[in-house]
Amino acid sequence: VLSPLLVSIVVSSYGWLVILGNTGVINNALIWLGIVETPVKIMFTDIAIVIGLSHIVLPFMVLSILAALERIDLAYLEAAKTLGANDLWTAWFVTLPLALPGFLAGTTIVFSLAVSAYVTPAVLGASGPNFITTLIFQQFTSLFNWPLGAAIAAMLLVVALGIVFLYVRLFSRYGGPAVHAQLADAAK
Repeated sequence: VLSPLLVSIVVSSYGWLVILGNTGVINNALIWLGIVETPVKIMFTDIAIVIGLSHIVLPFMVLSILAALERIDLAYLEAAKTLGANDLWTAWFVTLPLALPGFLAGTTIVFSLAVSAYVTPAVLGASGPNFITTLIFQQFTSLFNWPLGAAIAAMLLVVALGIVFLYVRLFSRYGGPAVHAQLADAAK
């Protein structure tokens, strides 16, 4: 899980070129297994960008959820089992609400990293501006249209901050002390 953090984003993006390319590991395996006769176009598509970004942001999501799960008091789980709840009910009604802050923090971090990603879409995506950050980069470096590049960057910042603000505002009532207080009241 932590291995993507040990390698540069540039290096890991170029590593995906080796895996996803027409003569890459995946296509060679598909041809060898007889599933396809010609290579499947994976590189320079949106799927390649999703795969590359998922690889990069996965540790942030996993570590956020892990931190939330480690903070759960085992007494709540034992109390649920004592009261007759099976594993599924305990997971759904006790563990999930208590871990929700980790899910919310993880999704906020992952969204923020993904919306601002430049290297992975530039390396794995189609040529040209296929992602807002590559469009901004193109405006600054290739077209020398600094005002438009700055306007797009400002719009990206405003939209991303707005989404994060609404997300945090919408889900701030879930998790944290409120859930613990509800569980304590339910246990009484």
